[in-house]
Amino acid sequence: MELLVAILITSILGSVVVGVLWFALGMFSQLDDYTSANMEMEFVLQKLGREFTMIGLGMPNNRGGQGSFAASFAYPKNPPIMALMGASGDLWGGPVTVAASIPDGAAYNATTLNGAGTRVEDARFNPGGAAYVGPELYYVWGVPTGIRGRYNPGKKERGETTEVKLIPSSTGDAATFLRNFIYDGRRIGLQASASPGRDPATWFVFPTLRIPLLLEEISGDVLVAALAPEASRNMQGTLMGLDEVHLIQAARLYRNARDELVQIVFGSDYTDASTETRNVLAHNIVGLQFVCNPVSRALTMYIASRGSERDSLTRTGTGQPTSWPSWLPPITPENLSYRISVKAVTWRIRN
Repeated sequence: MELLVAILITSILGSVVVGVLWFALGMFSQLDDYTSANMEMEFVLQKLGREFTMIGLGMPNNRGGQGSFAASFAYPKNPPIMALMGASGDLWGGPVTVAASIPDGAAYNATTLNGAGTRVEDARFNPGGAAYVGPELYYVWGVPTGIRGRYNPGKKERGETTEVKLIPSSTGDAATFLRNFIYDGRRIGLQASASPGRDPATWFVFPTLRIPLLLEEISGDVLVAALAPEASRNMQGTLMGLDEVHLIQAARLYRNARDELVQIVFGSDYTDASTETRNVLAHNIVGLQFVCNPVSRALTMYIASRGSERDSLTRTGTGQPTSWPSWLPPITPENLSYRISVKAVTWRIRN
């Protein structure tokens, strides 16, 4: 009898232990799956956060709906990609532009990008009551170099040249350092001999000036540059003292058919894909939407990543993750059988 009781107790305890282990393994599998999904997004947020905090810094916004951002980068008859983010005079177009999905390899032109994002009137987007929503983002930012420049104070007309005296630093020869500047493993240095105006390497900005400068010549430790040739006259800037040189970068973000988050950094010729740098920032991205309010200059990215294992749990209602906003395009049914992690991050465009 005592032996039977002992066997029974042992069986019960064994069942409990097996159940606990089974539950623990299941929980570990779920946590591991969510962790892998979150790690994809965390890398993206770290990289983009560094760039998004610099969007538009030292550049004009689309003030008063007059296309001032596009105009500031216009070069006679050959504007760079930055100028194509909003036609001059359009109500939208600036250092950050939300766009509808554009197929890979499609021609980039003002018709394609201008107003491609969906304009949404909604109290959620106050102040201003409106925002642009879309699955793609085009943005331009300034990369800080640590090199300081001194220039003469005073008003300058559009297209008028000014001399920028580079301040010696621990990098040694400042002009050589700028010519060969490396960012994110790529050489993006200033090139006076590059295609004038079209190549981002021919432009630079100062954070406080808010007008791009077009490099014409590097002579020793002096940069000879012109204020934006086609800038509106109300964008005349006051050159003031000492500031840090920032180099220009322009990029496109989108999710491709393989659920990869792709970043294209435009090169010297935006019509030639061979000059682009294509980065796959993350995999298993099942949702990507951008919301930008041009009044408050708030940019929000909604991003959803799935785990690698199918989830046996059945979702109720719409089947969408509760953290994915119902007013955004839904996550596709084929991805809903996986565990999904969602993040929403907001940045304020600084100019």
